[in-house]
Amino acid sequence: MEFYLSNETVKRSKFKFLKIKDLINLELPLKYGQKVSGHICQGHVDTTGKVLNVQKVDKSYVFNFEINSKERKNIIEKASICINGISLTISKVTKKKVFKYG
Repeated sequence: MEFYLSNETVKRSKFKFLKIKDLINLELPLKYGQKVSGHICQGHVDTTGKVLNVQKVDKSYVFNFEINSKERKNIIEKASICINGISLTISKVTKKKVFKYG
């Protein structure tokens, strides 16, 4: 398979670090009439972040991420954010550059 990646996608994602023969995740498309469970995620990659830690709380997981301060103004509590194709709810935004999603 062959894909075109725009400069913006390369700049804002981890594609710039890939090398020949690296493995990547390709998700299968929805089939017409297929039941959809959860949220449909679509949009643009605005930034990348770093996972600082993951904590299990009851039946949920809390991920602590760090993103650059320039993008912080776009993060608000109770909003959704898409991480690797999974829609997560932002449970808390701290004063540091660390954000908690659950």
